Amino acid sequence: MDAILRLAILSELGISAGPTGAIRRRSAFPTAQFDLRIPYSDAVDLAGESTRLKKEIEGLSRAIQSKEKQLANPTFRERAPEKHH
Repeated sequence: MDAILRLAILSELGISAGPTGAIRRRSAFPTAQFDLRIPYSDAVDLAGESTRLKKEIEGLSRAIQSKEKQLANPTFRERAPEKHH
């Protein structure tokens, strides 16, 4: 079992004989042979990740608005090269 932990870079591996039921804040990947559960909340700062993603969305929204403004500008469009087939 130690080899599996090292190769998979796991801190813990649990094996049970039956269904484990619902586990809060964990992602489950059930298959016909086994259920794989990954405790993301133990490895990821959920509040920090949420803040990071919100900032990323805000930055992308600003970039989209900027590009839309450029495309709405006739002078900008006139300077664009013609499309060649």
